[in-house]
Parts: sequence; structure tokens; C-alpha cells
Amino acid sequence: MKPRPWIVEADDGDARVEVRPVLPLHATLDHRVLDGVQAARLSARIEELLLHPELLELPA
Repeated sequence: MKPRPWIVEADDGDARVEVRPVLPLHATLDHRVLDGVQAARLSARIEELLLHPELLELPA
């Protein structure tokens, strides 16, 4: 993770630039195996899990 400038929107609609820790994530997908819809779903799921890591917890 590296500090990067990031645009942050406030509840009132204003936007400002803040320094935030950012983790770039890159993936290479073979279009012969996955089409664009599947790749987009994978990307959305990874984002969801990164934003909500509690979803990764397994029941005891």
C-alpha cells in the first residue's frame, strides 16, 4: 500500500483531495476462458471482500 491522492466525496456532495493508502490490484484474464461479464463479477467480488473483510470469516 502506498499513500496516493484520492478524491473523497462528503455527504453534502462536496469533493476534496486527501492522501489515502491505496493498494493497486491488477489481474490478467484470458478472454478465451472468461468473458467480460465474468471478469467484471470477479472484480466486483474482490472489491466487496476487500471493503468488507468480515465476509471472509468462516463460522466457528
